[in-house]
Amino acid sequence: AQLFYLYIGTYAGIGIVIQVMEPKKGSTPEDGYVLHVDCGKIRYPSIPLSKHLTVKQLKYRLWYLTGVCPPNMVLQLKGTDGKHLAGLADEDKPLVHYSPADGCVLQVMDTNPKQLFNKAWLESKPAPKYEMSDEKYSQRENTFRRFKERILKERPELAARTNHQGEDAPSSSQSSCSASSVSEDHQEEEAAALILGTRCRLQPDGRLGRIAYLGRVPEAGPGYWAGVALDDPRGRNDGSTRSGLRYFDCAPGHGTFVRPAKVVMLSGAEASEG
Repeated sequence: AQLFYLYIGTYAGIGIVIQVMEPKKGSTPEDGYVLHVDCGKIRYPSIPLSKHLTVKQLKYRLWYLTGVCPPNMVLQLKGTDGKHLAGLADEDKPLVHYSPADGCVLQVMDTNPKQLFNKAWLESKPAPKYEMSDEKYSQRENTFRRFKERILKERPELAARTNHQGEDAPSSSQSSCSASSVSEDHQEEEAAALILGTRCRLQPDGRLGRIAYLGRVPEAGPGYWAGVALDDPRGRNDGSTRSGLRYFDCAPGHGTFVRPAKVVMLSGAEASEG
């Protein structure tokens, strides 16, 4: 049998999660049935039910599964073909009275008008997402883009600082700001001390990954860079720069270019992790 964890909702601010066991195909209780449960647009895992279970007892059991309160619950029995078989109106009668069969469906309906299942918006299509063109966004005042342009214009050294901290390939304007202060051989010795394919940790944030590239990345700026394939999606690329030039392969969001001095090679047990 397979164990399912179902999130029902919240009660008094406490989240309710229950465990439901779905029986394997062909595993029917000796004195009962295996039925499917539908509530609104949700199909729950099939559950084994005793044929001696009364409708009232059944409602309380389905309450924990669907979140529908028994006083507001209306049950209908449907065949495997979806056709209506019976309404389980008499709470004192046992389940066997309605002659269900394995694979039948218990349709749970909630008469509470405030219940989400009864909201009309569930039947409607989601509203289209508003998207603004890049040209229109550029014409707006007091945006983050305008703020960033103003700050970089007032303090161009920030672009160079970002470059040294090993962020992903910056824009061409940022590269030009830092080109005058960084030589083409910047951190060549640090890059020569690293080994391709070695597990590493980045400083100062501690991200883990594998050294996938060593060399120049003109778009990122002068000097030498280390391309790292990160274990977690905490990077900004997939091994390529913004212009589309690829230096190594990794999953999207797992790649980053950093200065070699920020890379610490791992050995022993640390290198075997991940």
